[in-house]
Amino acid sequence: MARVIYSGGQRAAYFVGQRGGRRTAPEQGIAVVSVLAALGMAAAFVSQAFIPEASSHGTTWGVAAGWQREIAFWNVAMVTAVLLALRSGRDEVSRVVATSLVVLGTGLGTNHAAAFLAGARSGVPLFGATGGTLWHAYGPAVNYAGVLLSVYALAARRRAR
Repeated sequence: MARVIYSGGQRAAYFVGQRGGRRTAPEQGIAVVSVLAALGMAAAFVSQAFIPEASSHGTTWGVAAGWQREIAFWNVAMVTAVLLALRSGRDEVSRVVATSLVVLGTGLGTNHAAAFLAGARSGVPLFGATGGTLWHAYGPAVNYAGVLLSVYALAARRRAR
């Protein structure tokens, strides 16, 4: 993940604020899953803040623009935390943030799974004119995949120590 760039005849290692030296493979794994999570949260920010009707379509929750804006701002805070952790170049800080993302992804995935099951039990279709359960089917898959990747990266870091 680190690459060498040349600027004005000087050589510098660069990876999201890396502070000298190459990141180890486990550190790179944590960085990659953290960046993927940040990208997902940035996309969620845009959809929740600017197109709440579209982002709520395909859910059983409906539109609640005020709450969706609060979720959007929360996403901005999490993206900031992830990027600052990566920029710090400190393995321990990145590990704490990655562990927090595991907890968050587990909670979000479980919440979507519960909504999907509740919708399926009450006869809500996967696609519907006024909503559905499509996002609730997608939510657990994406969140649990992120959890598995994060746990794998954290375990690799632990084994490397």
